Amino acid sequence: MYYACMEHIIEQLKILGLNEKQAKCYLALTELGQSTAYKIAEKAKLKRPITYVILDELRQKGLALKVPHPKRQIFVAKPPNELFAEHEEKLRHAKHVLPELLATAKSKNKKVKILYFEGAEGIRDVLDYGMQNLQNKEVVAFYGKGKTPHKPIPVVYQHYNKKLYDQGNKIRGFAPAHSSLSEFRALDKKYGWQVIHLDESEFSSEVSVEISDTFVRIMLYKDAQAVVVDNEDFAKMMKQIFEMVWKSKSTK
Repeated sequence: MYYACMEHIIEQLKILGLNEKQAKCYLALTELGQSTAYKIAEKAKLKRPITYVILDELRQKGLALKVPHPKRQIFVAKPPNELFAEHEEKLRHAKHVLPELLATAKSKNKKVKILYFEGAEGIRDVLDYGMQNLQNKEVVAFYGKGKTPHKPIPVVYQHYNKKLYDQGNKIRGFAPAHSSLSEFRALDKKYGWQVIHLDESEFSSEVSVEISDTFVRIMLYKDAQAVVVDNEDFAKMMKQIFEMVWKSKSTK
């Protein structure tokens, strides 16, 4: 039980930036109080020459002090409460620059990210993509026909629609007036979503495109393939195209 506890403490000290030997040496020093390198080495189960090196490393880190003594080298550990208080203070200071760091990361993350998905599992993954950032937001879409030889896909999409509804998403979109989509159009009425049905002579797509504020999801259900283009500028442009079409069709 004792050794398990010591191992746990050593692991936590490693999180604070000590390597294993430094952690063992510091722990031995806290247990012994003022002590010689010989006793510290014995307690930490380390060789004495390496213990001197480690003690010097701990002194450089400010975790150990050499106590003046006329005959021997005596060492004492920095109190653990001071060690943790120092790390907490560093964390407090670091948090002050967090907003600036996030802003910098965002400004450098303008690169277009394109992700490819395949198969029924891939369709499930692409529908989950970005869901945590869509809560209570509107998604606009051009929906394609629902025919697919992959039987799990319609079920996956039903779960996706339910999830959108549960997290407060609003939907506006266009869809071909095709019999394969009747089940989904019934859900539109149930969920209060706005989907305009277009005659197949005008719109007969087998590809669905969903547009959020930050990414565009392109789904080819027939081939069980999907692509996400994660870029705000691209999403904005696609949304503008949608709004132009929406305005022309909803005013007729």
